[in-house]
Amino acid sequence: MVQTKRSVWCYYGLLIFIAYERQLAVVALSSRKAIRTGPGLLLVSTSSSSSSSSSKQSSLLTLYNNNGADDNDNADDNGYDSGINDFLSEILKSNKLSEILKSNSIDDVISSSAAGVGIGTGGTGTGSSTVESNNTSQPQSPPGGITKSDLYGDDELANLLQMHQQLTSEMTFKSKMSSNPNPVALHDFVLQAIGEIDIDSESDSNSNSDSDSVDEQQQPAWLSKSVKEKIMKCNIKAIASDIDGTIIGSDQKIHPKTEQAILRAQSLSVQSNSTLKYVFPATGKSRWGAMNSLGPELSFLGDGPGVYCQGLYCVVNGTDVIFEKKLNPSAVESAEQLVAEFDVAIVAYDGDDFYTTDSSKIEVIELHEKYGEPKSQEIPTIVGHIPGVHKILLLDNNNDGEMLNKVVRPRLEKLAKENGCTVTQAIPTMLELLPFGCSKALGVQKVCEYLNIDPGTELLAMGDAENDLEMLQDAAIGVAVNNAVEMCKDAADVVMPLTSTEGGAGLALEVILGI
Repeated sequence: MVQTKRSVWCYYGLLIFIAYERQLAVVALSSRKAIRTGPGLLLVSTSSSSSSSSSKQSSLLTLYNNNGADDNDNADDNGYDSGINDFLSEILKSNKLSEILKSNSIDDVISSSAAGVGIGTGGTGTGSSTVESNNTSQPQSPPGGITKSDLYGDDELANLLQMHQQLTSEMTFKSKMSSNPNPVALHDFVLQAIGEIDIDSESDSNSNSDSDSVDEQQQPAWLSKSVKEKIMKCNIKAIASDIDGTIIGSDQKIHPKTEQAILRAQSLSVQSNSTLKYVFPATGKSRWGAMNSLGPELSFLGDGPGVYCQGLYCVVNGTDVIFEKKLNPSAVESAEQLVAEFDVAIVAYDGDDFYTTDSSKIEVIELHEKYGEPKSQEIPTIVGHIPGVHKILLLDNNNDGEMLNKVVRPRLEKLAKENGCTVTQAIPTMLELLPFGCSKALGVQKVCEYLNIDPGTELLAMGDAENDLEMLQDAAIGVAVNNAVEMCKDAADVVMPLTSTEGGAGLALEVILGI
């Protein structure tokens, strides 16, 4: 019997169920049977061969008793373990297991159940069935004469304790993020493990929710069941992320949660056994501007693949250009005429080189000082620049770009259509003129093709603005941070509860990819 039990647990391991914020994380351990989760309670899974309630209870009793103290343990630990064993023995002998585990509070169970048995973190058991914790007394032996030493070694117990400490830290972190007022209790999972109840089919007595209500509570409110299923089917090999408004917040800073998540993702991508292989920027910025904005901690992103200038300048290995496209001269000339008519600022991108016809305009200065782009060189005309430019920015800060969007944009879109171009926007005070058919999404496709990645099944993309819309639609998982424009949110699979300033991009990587 002992050898059979050892074999079962050696091969099937222990399932520990942890109550997260409306989601259930299942951690499979191969190191045997039980983890202590708090004063007087262990989380266990019984052998699949046990079918009756009595056999399950006996199996539990065996597990609990065989997690008792070693002979060499100190007196406090002896007392703690003896108390646990006696307490659980009384519960199981009196067939009160279901009643105990269905209690609303584990602490209440410890203090009030199984009369005569005391449980403490350092005290000894008291009462008729309690064994004093001293060097001359030993914990009560379980049925059948099985002792702890039959199933556990000292190293195994040490490993179990270490795992418990790690899980406790994780549970504490998740609880801080939780907004679920009625999470499923840990002891309900214990009860489910021994077959006494089915959590998935239990309905809330205070609500009219159907049998799926508990499943839904296991997931964050922003992560729907259908999206979670989609995530499980995907095999994410690459992450493409916008920078301004997604990685970088409105305060022009990167939230620590986002920075650390990207660092972990990058570290994971270089491991040989990792599915994730690439983390790269997909931005309207120049490469130089992107790395300058990301700062020294994340500037390594510039050493790999990247989509820059709204997909008009795409590289791998940092500097090897695999795709680029420039505006035709007639479009540049028409844009310059529009700029002169409305007295707005203009900046032209040629890779990492920027050009303007008026470097004194505040918008041109802010593009460098606030948004981290290269400093613009003043030239007489943009159209006269050889060998041409990738894109043109029209900028106006007046009334948060009101005239730019209501008056200038319709005119710009008209000339774009006439000259084989397209218009997009990332920031309300800036309009962008691009070659027709080009976009950030096209740039991401070009990079993914080069890397042999299928965007529809292997890419997670994150963004916040109009220019990110198609990229999010094309990706296997599209993520919009909470500050995203509505059309971007509508295109995304997941809308984060946090803005970029609050670390929304970092939270997405943590929860969706488990990074």
